[in-house]
Amino acid sequence: MPRAFTATKTKNVVLNFVKGLLTIVPESFKGLEEIAILDLSSEKSTITLDNDTFICTPKLEALTMTLNEATTTLSNKFETLEELKKLIILGGQLEIIKNDTFTSANNKLRHVQISSCSIFFIEPKTFANLTDLWYLDLSNNSLMRIAPGTFDGLSNLEVLKLQKNNIYKIKESTLNDLVNLYRFDICDNDLTEISNEIFYNTKIEYLYLRNNRLKIIQKELFNYTNSTLIKEIDLQNNYIDRIEKGAFAGLNLDVLDLAKNKLQVITNGIFQGCLGILELNISVFVASNDYCEKQENVKICKFQNILISVKLGEYDTTISDESISWIIPYAFKETRTKTLSLNFAKGLLTIEPECFKGLEQITTLDLSSEKSTIILNNDTFLYTPKLQTLVFTLNEATTTLSNKFETLKNLIDLVILGGHLEILKNDTFTSANEKLNSLKISSCSIFSIEPKTFAKLTELGNLDLSNNSLMRITPGTFDGLSKLETLNLENNNIYKIKEATLNELVSLYDFDIHDNDLTDMSNDTFYNTKSQNLYLQNNRLKIIRKELFNYTNSKLIQRIYLQNNYIDRIDEGAFAGLQLYFLDISNNKLKVIQPKMFKGCSTIDKLDISGNNISKIVKNTFKDIDIGRIIISRNDQLERPDNFEFYWGLSSSTKIEWK
Repeated sequence: MPRAFTATKTKNVVLNFVKGLLTIVPESFKGLEEIAILDLSSEKSTITLDNDTFICTPKLEALTMTLNEATTTLSNKFETLEELKKLIILGGQLEIIKNDTFTSANNKLRHVQISSCSIFFIEPKTFANLTDLWYLDLSNNSLMRIAPGTFDGLSNLEVLKLQKNNIYKIKESTLNDLVNLYRFDICDNDLTEISNEIFYNTKIEYLYLRNNRLKIIQKELFNYTNSTLIKEIDLQNNYIDRIEKGAFAGLNLDVLDLAKNKLQVITNGIFQGCLGILELNISVFVASNDYCEKQENVKICKFQNILISVKLGEYDTTISDESISWIIPYAFKETRTKTLSLNFAKGLLTIEPECFKGLEQITTLDLSSEKSTIILNNDTFLYTPKLQTLVFTLNEATTTLSNKFETLKNLIDLVILGGHLEILKNDTFTSANEKLNSLKISSCSIFSIEPKTFAKLTELGNLDLSNNSLMRITPGTFDGLSKLETLNLENNNIYKIKEATLNELVSLYDFDIHDNDLTDMSNDTFYNTKSQNLYLQNNRLKIIRKELFNYTNSKLIQRIYLQNNYIDRIDEGAFAGLQLYFLDISNNKLKVIQPKMFKGCSTIDKLDISGNNISKIVKNTFKDIDIGRIIISRNDQLERPDNFEFYWGLSSSTKIEWK
């Protein structure tokens, strides 16, 4: 009722009334003219504001209330409250905060909270008259963006809370007037982008950005005049997969939280120029100068360039730290991970005996960093008996692989890069390595392989010896490899393959020897194989003899690549009996294409004869071949008689591609 408080002298009133709407009529607060604090924020009761609701409480300094959903605006509701310093508003369906909400009469306001009010937009200059405001909380609303000018006039604001809205972007001028802002909280939003200049005018010390959708932290974001004041940055639980080099340069932080993001590898470039971090949280990697730090699944201790200890959980982990060049024994003694990648020193990484003690359960180990290299000892992998996949880059000081893998009885995939091996000896692999299925020894300066080097690898299906210095393959090199399916010898210096070289490769279907110096191949090179794809391009072959592709299983051949050789002669019937998907004899020395070259070949889905300076294609050359597409160079030398397609014997369905 009006005048219910006429006999009241109190300065502080808290009203917790009906469960539901509390009806306050004009002059309900008559008698509370001296009241300084009024709390109407009961969780059970809500009120509807009218323009004159507080006309009889002119000395109010602190006002707290929970609005009913019927209240949709705050316009002109506080113009009589000239002494108000603290205002807390909860609930309601405000939607828009208009710029007539606060007037110059409210210029004593220091603390404003308008939370859980379903606000989706704030008009520019709404708070412009609140020149003494230092605390503003707009959390738990539905804001999607902050319009430039929203915070105009708030030069004394120190704390801004925007958490739990739907804000997806902050433009560069948004915080321009907040020259004294030191705490900014925009957690639990949909931020995907922050302008690099957003904090330039502020004095932020505490910055909370967790639970958003940020992907990239750009170098400029935390690099501005007052960035040295920043003490805490919380970026936890975003989608960050890239942090630019020097992003934290010049900062001396108490806390940096990068946990629960999408970072796969942490390099020291991320922290380049950072003056210090007392507490660093990264889900997959923790590092700091000369001390240890615990996190969810990683603990690393190092001193200068020495890795002292590593404790990993059960997660696949990549650790990158270019400052580390030495791993001491037992460094991994408390590790449970099954998959580990180490990208350490730029240069030689020293691995002492027992360095991998503690990795007894590991199945995948990757030491193939482009920057760091290792020297193998006989006992390097003594404590990793369950390894199934091993990848590493050798230092040039490693000249042999003899007896290096005899403890690896479960090894299935092995990749070796670098080093200066020269000779691959036949004591490199033993019967203990019989489970090996894939082997790559590439860029290792190998010029010779002893016979029977791979003889114990009876399950080997893939062998890659590319990018070495091999000049010849001696008979017996591939003995025992009856299950080998792919053989890669590209980018060597091989000039000849003798007749018995591939004799034991009865399952071979993919043979790659491109980019070598082949001048001659024995006619029975492929006789025992089941080759489907033959990569012979970029060599020095001159003649394709009739017998080379004519053997028991030659009908299995699907693709033959002979481009970029010196071929000037193809014997009659060289491709007889073949049904090919692709035959590439482009960029050779052929001048006349004759029927005998393709005699007996029934199908070529794609034939490339371009780049040969061909002057003539003899009549009916392709008459008995089903060719899907033919590629020919467009040059002035080639004779093209009338109706040349019919003249050459091409069917009407053959597509001609002029190059």
